[in-house]
Amino acid sequence: MTTASDPITFIVRGQPQTASAATRGRGPGTTAAFGGRGQTTQRVQVGATRGNSEAVRVTARPGLDAVVLHISNGPSLMLHPETARDLMLAQSGHTRSGIEGQPRSRASAAGSEINVPAQLGWPGLEQAGATRGTSRGRLGDVLLSAIEVVTGLLLEPASRITAAKIGARVDGQVEAGLYPLSAQSFATALKGNGQLLTNAPSPTPADAPLLVLLHGTFSDTHGTFGKLWQHHPNKVRELFARYGNRVYGFDHPTLMASPIENALLLARSLPKGARLHLLTHSRGGLVAEVLARVCARPELDEKSLAPFKAPAHRNQLKALRELAAELKGRDIQVQRVVRVACPARGTLLASKRLDAYVSVLKWSLELAAIPVAPTLIDFIGEVASQRTDPTLMPGLECMMPESPLVQWLHASEGTDAGPLPGQLRVVAGDIQGDSITSWVKTLLADAFYWTDNDLVVQTRSMYGGTPRAPTGGHAAATFVLERGGKVTHFSYFSEPRSA
Repeated sequence: MTTASDPITFIVRGQPQTASAATRGRGPGTTAAFGGRGQTTQRVQVGATRGNSEAVRVTARPGLDAVVLHISNGPSLMLHPETARDLMLAQSGHTRSGIEGQPRSRASAAGSEINVPAQLGWPGLEQAGATRGTSRGRLGDVLLSAIEVVTGLLLEPASRITAAKIGARVDGQVEAGLYPLSAQSFATALKGNGQLLTNAPSPTPADAPLLVLLHGTFSDTHGTFGKLWQHHPNKVRELFARYGNRVYGFDHPTLMASPIENALLLARSLPKGARLHLLTHSRGGLVAEVLARVCARPELDEKSLAPFKAPAHRNQLKALRELAAELKGRDIQVQRVVRVACPARGTLLASKRLDAYVSVLKWSLELAAIPVAPTLIDFIGEVASQRTDPTLMPGLECMMPESPLVQWLHASEGTDAGPLPGQLRVVAGDIQGDSITSWVKTLLADAFYWTDNDLVVQTRSMYGGTPRAPTGGHAAATFVLERGGKVTHFSYFSEPRSA
């Protein structure tokens, strides 16, 4: 019987590429092509034809190694060996690897040997595309160019690794708090620039709105919004002409702190009577939703708090009560929220395959020409090696559809509390295959997750959140949907239309 510690062997038709220092387990291998601290111990260049390749076995040890699948013209997926095995088992029943006489998988017999085809395909993808009225050309296959086994991904022995340690290393890339921004340039990260504010100054006049930028998961203000300054300097100048020196970036931890805790820190940094306009990306939209909800209704409805009563969520409940107490009597109002690609109803993408999710997120950053932080690459390696449970990281757990936060944000839909005041502008995205590269992106995202998305967040989730009420002749909410081959999770602030 297969256990979590049993090695898994992948049978690949291709050309083995021996790592330097030769033998597995004796000395270092070559630096992994994926990046980070890992070392490649086995690599096979996958052959698409039978004539010039042989059946090669590569073996990965769950808990010690990760498997990297390199997709031609697409992402490299660093996966836990069991995730890689499950992905291979999910492929079409017709093997295309050219390994004669072999069944598609020997997992049922031996429990540990899996055939790897040169072409990866998800059965039924063409029908799924047709059901949504989408024509994407030939669907169902992408080419696998290479497979690697990588080891040495952990900073310390696996027995000492915890989700909290893994998450804290990523969160450490920011120094949490509010920072003033400049119209002239935004060339470097905010951490360590000496401008962290304990409290934002009161504006003049007192009712002049503050614009606060809220970044998403695994990122910071510069990483998320820097493309606005780089590609659209005129729009940035227009923003500052409107808001003057009242434009701020709010750097915050996104893995080991929940959006409620983020909103609490932001509230403590704001002046009494602040009028807020919030520009958000991804998970930052959840921070905005929490703040808007509690600003409008600081008297918390105890019935709606029921999802937080479980022991695992008591810290979130405590933070929510502290946020309500912080906002009472301070007359802080959220007047406008622009929510870009927010997982307002949660996203399935982070729920089950965190290693694949973060690998694709890394690729989305690369496609948007945003530098990938070394801490993120190391995070992927640790997650892929340990198959980290995302529910152990509050900042990720909150993005799951079944999370208490998502339930609480939508609890008002069935009550008499009514919609929130303030304007809401939603920018949603759905990647579509109008070129070879975007065809691969669409194939990977739709096949692996079975829904429209921008590679990171499901499109339909972006339309959720607490309803808004029409005010001052303005519509309660307006929506823009970006579709196309260049629409990825980190492209919104570089593309002219969405920016």
